[in-house]
Amino acid sequence: MPLTSGGIGIPTAIAIDSQGNLLVCDLELHCIFQVPTSGGKATEFVKVPAPRGIAVDSQDRVWVVSHSKEPVVRFAKDKTREVIVSEPIFSFAHQIVVDPNGDCYVTDGYAKSIWKIPAQGKPEKFFSGEPLKNPVGLAMQDGKLLVADPHQKSVYSLPLQGERTIQSELK
Repeated sequence: MPLTSGGIGIPTAIAIDSQGNLLVCDLELHCIFQVPTSGGKATEFVKVPAPRGIAVDSQDRVWVVSHSKEPVVRFAKDKTREVIVSEPIFSFAHQIVVDPNGDCYVTDGYAKSIWKIPAQGKPEKFFSGEPLKNPVGLAMQDGKLLVADPHQKSVYSLPLQGERTIQSELK
Protein backbone atom coordinates (compact mmCIF):
# COMPACT_ATOMS: atom_id res chain seq x y z
CA MET A 1 0.00 0.00 0.00
CA PRO A 2 1.54 3.35 -1.02
CA LEU A 3 2.25 5.81 1.80
CA THR A 4 1.61 8.78 -0.44
CA SER A 5 -1.91 8.03 -1.73
CA GLY A 6 -0.70 8.91 -5.24
CA GLY A 7 -0.08 12.40 -6.54
CA ILE A 8 3.68 12.03 -6.94
CA GLY A 9 5.13 11.85 -10.45
CA ILE A 10 8.71 10.49 -10.52
CA PRO A 11 10.13 10.15 -6.99
CA THR A 12 13.93 10.24 -6.97
CA ALA A 13 14.94 10.56 -3.31
CA ILE A 14 13.46 10.61 0.18
CA ALA A 15 14.32 11.97 3.62
CA ILE A 16 12.63 12.12 7.01
CA ASP A 17 12.43 15.30 9.10
CA SER A 18 12.58 15.41 12.92
CA GLN A 19 8.77 15.20 13.12
CA GLY A 20 8.77 11.98 11.11
CA ASN A 21 7.36 13.54 7.94
CA LEU A 22 8.47 12.01 4.66
CA LEU A 23 9.99 14.44 2.13
CA VAL A 24 10.05 13.25 -1.48
CA CYS A 25 11.91 14.72 -4.47
CA ASP A 26 9.72 14.64 -7.58
CA LEU A 27 11.76 14.90 -10.77
CA GLU A 28 8.70 15.12 -13.03
CA LEU A 29 6.73 17.77 -11.13
CA HIS A 30 9.85 19.76 -10.04
CA CYS A 31 8.78 19.72 -6.44
CA ILE A 32 9.54 18.47 -2.95
CA PHE A 33 6.45 16.87 -1.46
CA GLN A 34 5.77 16.35 2.23
CA VAL A 35 3.82 13.33 3.44
CA PRO A 36 2.51 13.15 7.03
CA THR A 37 4.05 10.66 9.44
CA SER A 38 0.98 8.44 9.23
CA GLY A 39 0.89 8.52 5.43
CA GLY A 40 -1.80 10.12 3.30
CA LYS A 41 -2.05 13.00 0.88
CA ALA A 42 1.24 14.43 -0.35
CA THR A 43 1.37 18.23 -0.19
CA GLU A 44 3.79 20.54 -1.91
CA PHE A 45 6.61 21.62 0.40
CA VAL A 46 8.64 23.70 -2.11
CA LYS A 47 9.26 23.94 -5.85
CA VAL A 48 12.75 22.93 -7.06
CA PRO A 49 13.77 22.40 -10.70
CA ALA A 50 14.75 18.76 -11.34
CA PRO A 51 15.43 17.66 -7.73
CA ARG A 52 17.56 14.53 -7.49
CA GLY A 53 18.68 14.21 -3.87
CA ILE A 54 17.52 15.39 -0.47
CA ALA A 55 18.77 15.48 3.12
CA VAL A 56 17.60 16.96 6.41
CA ASP A 57 20.20 18.36 8.79
CA SER A 58 20.23 18.57 12.60
CA GLN A 59 18.43 21.94 12.46
CA ASP A 60 15.65 20.41 10.34
CA ARG A 61 16.75 22.36 7.27
CA VAL A 62 16.03 20.60 3.98
CA TRP A 63 18.96 20.37 1.56
CA VAL A 64 18.26 19.60 -2.10
CA VAL A 65 20.62 18.81 -4.94
CA SER A 66 19.15 19.37 -8.40
CA HIS A 67 19.98 19.57 -12.05
CA SER A 68 19.60 23.34 -12.26
CA LYS A 69 21.62 26.55 -12.44
CA GLU A 70 21.68 26.55 -8.61
CA PRO A 71 22.39 22.89 -7.91
CA VAL A 72 22.39 22.97 -4.08
CA VAL A 73 19.74 24.85 -2.14
CA ARG A 74 18.63 24.70 1.47
CA PHE A 75 15.23 25.44 3.00
CA ALA A 76 14.55 26.50 6.59
CA LYS A 77 11.47 25.25 8.44
CA ASP A 78 9.60 28.35 7.25
CA LYS A 79 10.59 27.38 3.66
CA THR A 80 13.00 30.30 3.29
CA ARG A 81 15.32 29.37 0.42
CA GLU A 82 19.11 29.76 0.58
CA VAL A 83 21.39 29.04 -2.37
CA ILE A 84 24.42 27.02 -1.22
CA VAL A 85 26.02 26.33 -4.63
CA SER A 86 25.18 29.02 -7.19
CA GLU A 87 26.71 27.58 -10.34
CA PRO A 88 26.34 24.23 -12.13
CA ILE A 89 29.58 22.54 -11.06
CA PHE A 90 28.37 18.93 -11.15
CA SER A 91 28.35 16.72 -14.22
CA PHE A 92 25.36 14.69 -12.94
CA ALA A 93 24.59 15.00 -9.24
CA HIS A 94 22.51 12.30 -7.54
CA GLN A 95 22.42 12.41 -3.74
CA ILE A 96 23.35 14.66 -0.84
CA VAL A 97 24.12 14.10 2.86
CA VAL A 98 24.97 16.58 5.61
CA ASP A 99 27.40 15.84 8.44
CA PRO A 100 27.01 17.10 12.04
CA ASN A 101 29.36 20.05 11.29
CA GLY A 102 27.09 21.33 8.51
CA ASP A 103 29.35 20.21 5.66
CA CYS A 104 27.52 18.46 2.86
CA TYR A 105 28.61 15.82 0.37
CA VAL A 106 27.21 15.18 -3.10
CA THR A 107 27.63 12.22 -5.45
CA ASP A 108 28.49 13.19 -9.04
CA GLY A 109 28.00 10.10 -11.16
CA TYR A 110 29.36 11.24 -14.51
CA ALA A 111 32.42 12.85 -12.88
CA LYS A 112 33.10 9.67 -10.85
CA SER A 113 33.34 11.94 -7.80
CA ILE A 114 32.16 12.85 -4.35
CA TRP A 115 32.05 16.60 -3.71
CA LYS A 116 32.33 18.31 -0.34
CA ILE A 117 30.64 21.63 0.26
CA PRO A 118 32.06 22.97 3.54
CA ALA A 119 29.75 24.94 5.83
CA GLN A 120 32.18 27.81 5.32
CA GLY A 121 33.98 27.60 2.01
CA LYS A 122 33.89 26.65 -1.61
CA PRO A 123 32.90 23.28 -3.08
CA GLU A 124 35.76 20.89 -3.72
CA LYS A 125 36.10 17.37 -5.03
CA PHE A 126 36.47 15.24 -1.92
CA PHE A 127 37.22 12.00 -3.79
CA SER A 128 37.43 11.25 -7.49
CA GLY A 129 38.31 8.37 -9.77
CA GLU A 130 38.83 4.64 -9.34
CA PRO A 131 37.30 2.54 -8.03
CA LEU A 132 34.25 4.79 -8.57
CA LYS A 133 32.59 4.52 -11.96
CA ASN A 134 29.17 6.07 -11.32
CA PRO A 135 28.55 6.89 -7.65
CA VAL A 136 24.87 7.59 -7.06
CA GLY A 137 23.84 6.63 -3.51
CA LEU A 138 25.24 8.24 -0.40
CA ALA A 139 24.76 7.77 3.34
CA MET A 140 26.74 8.69 6.43
CA GLN A 141 27.67 6.27 9.20
CA ASP A 142 30.18 6.51 12.05
CA GLY A 143 32.44 9.17 10.48
CA LYS A 144 32.45 7.72 7.00
CA LEU A 145 30.54 8.01 3.76
CA LEU A 146 28.91 4.93 2.30
CA VAL A 147 28.85 5.25 -1.48
CA ALA A 148 26.68 3.09 -3.76
CA ASP A 149 28.02 2.55 -7.26
CA PRO A 150 25.71 0.44 -9.47
CA HIS A 151 28.27 0.23 -12.28
CA GLN A 152 30.68 -1.46 -9.86
CA LYS A 153 27.86 -3.40 -8.16
CA SER A 154 29.37 -2.27 -4.87
CA VAL A 155 29.00 -0.08 -1.83
CA TYR A 156 32.22 1.60 -0.74
CA SER A 157 33.29 3.13 2.56
CA LEU A 158 35.15 6.45 2.52
CA PRO A 159 36.41 8.07 5.77
CA LEU A 160 35.54 11.73 6.36
CA GLN A 161 38.82 12.29 8.24
CA GLY A 162 42.35 11.20 7.43
CA GLU A 163 43.52 9.78 4.14
CA ARG A 164 40.96 10.03 1.35
CA THR A 165 41.03 6.49 0.11
CA ILE A 166 38.35 3.87 -0.21
CA GLN A 167 38.99 1.74 2.86
CA SER A 168 36.66 -1.16 2.34
CA GLU A 169 34.16 -2.52 -0.07
CA LEU A 170 30.83 -4.17 0.63
CA LYS A 171 29.36 -6.50 -2.01
